[in-house]
Amino acid sequence: EQSYNDEQIEQLKIELQQKNTEIECISKENEKNLIGLKQREADFHLVIQKHQVKLEELDEMREKYEIELERNNIVKEQAKGDEALKHEKRFQKQDSEIDLLKEKLTRANADEQENLRENADLQKNTFEHDERLRNQCLEIDDLKKKLTNANVAKSEIEVNLKELTKRLSHSIEEKEDNNNEEKEK
Repeated sequence: EQSYNDEQIEQLKIELQQKNTEIECISKENEKNLIGLKQREADFHLVIQKHQVKLEELDEMREKYEIELERNNIVKEQAKGDEALKHEKRFQKQDSEIDLLKEKLTRANADEQENLRENADLQKNTFEHDERLRNQCLEIDDLKKKLTNANVAKSEIEVNLKELTKRLSHSIEEKEDNNNEEKEK
């Protein structure tokens, strides 16, 4: 076993305190990152909900478009001329609206993909911070073991010193007694 003096023990205590401070900083940073990640996830879910609403709107428009198309076909068959032209223009307008909605949905999907990439980067950073925290915890455990060993060694030295002091004291008393007996003789 290795013995440590008081200065080394104090140095180990200081290193332990520094590591604890670093761990607290990393923990706070991880909490901040986790809050940011949760916020991004909430934002991401909100975007998904908006997209789902848009998809439902598109489905409704498609159904309306198909119904109108069917009606238009019936109208075309029944009535020729200007009336049929009016319906065709309306369908073209609806086609334009559907195309516009599709463009919006494409942009929203691109935004969603960007959010997913950002979330992946955030998770990677969080995992790296967790790894550093684990490594520092292992270092702290090692320092704690060294400090414990140093304290045990110090206690053993103190006990040995006390025993040595007792023996020395006893030896001195015996010599004084012997000297006193010789003087009396």
